[in-house]
Amino acid sequence: MHSPARLIHPDELTVFHAARTDLYQILFELLRMPPREANLAELHRSLTLSAAQRLPHRAIPELQAALSADPAKAATEFAALFSGEAPAVTMRCANPGCRHRNEAFAAVAVLRGEERVSELRVLGLLAQRTLDALVAGSLPEASILTDVQGRFLGNHAGSCLGHLVTGLRKGASPLYSRVGVALGWLLEEDLRLLGYQEAQSP
Repeated sequence: MHSPARLIHPDELTVFHAARTDLYQILFELLRMPPREANLAELHRSLTLSAAQRLPHRAIPELQAALSADPAKAATEFAALFSGEAPAVTMRCANPGCRHRNEAFAAVAVLRGEERVSELRVLGLLAQRTLDALVAGSLPEASILTDVQGRFLGNHAGSCLGHLVTGLRKGASPLYSRVGVALGWLLEEDLRLLGYQEAQSP
C-alpha cells in the first residue's frame, strides 16, 4: 500500500486521514459562505472533537482563533475579501479542466465546480473515503484513493490552493489570515506525507 513514510502503523494512518477529513471540512465551511454565529459555534464544536486533536495538528490554534471571531466582523471581512467586481481574493480555479482535478472530483462523485473552495470539499471527501476503506480493511482501495489524493495535491490542488493561501495571508482580515495560515500548514504537511515535496503548477 502506498502510505506516507512517517505513518506506518494502520492506526496512525487512520488518525491521519480522520484529521484531514475534519480539517478540510471545517476550512470548506469557513470559506464557502459568509459565516453565521450558529455556523461558527458548530464548527468550533467540530474542531474540539476533531481527530486532529490527537496529533495534535499545528493548524488547530489558528482555526480556534478564527472560529472565535465576532460573527458580524467575520461576515464583513468575508464580503471585503470575496465580494464585489474586483475581490481582493479570487476563488475561481485557474485551470478547472486539469485532468488530475477531474480525476479527484470523479473519485468522490462531485460535480466539477470552478471555485477553489470545492477542492477543499473534495480533499475532505477523499480523506473520508480513504478512512472508510482503512476501517473496513480494504487496503487496495485505500491505496488507490491515497494515490488519487497525492496526484491531485501534487499536480494541481497544492498550487491552486496555495495561491488562495497567499491571498488570505496578505488580506487585511484577522480571521481569514488565520484561515490562510492553517490551510497553508495543512497543504504543506499533506504534500510531504503523501509523497510530494512541492506542488506543481496547476
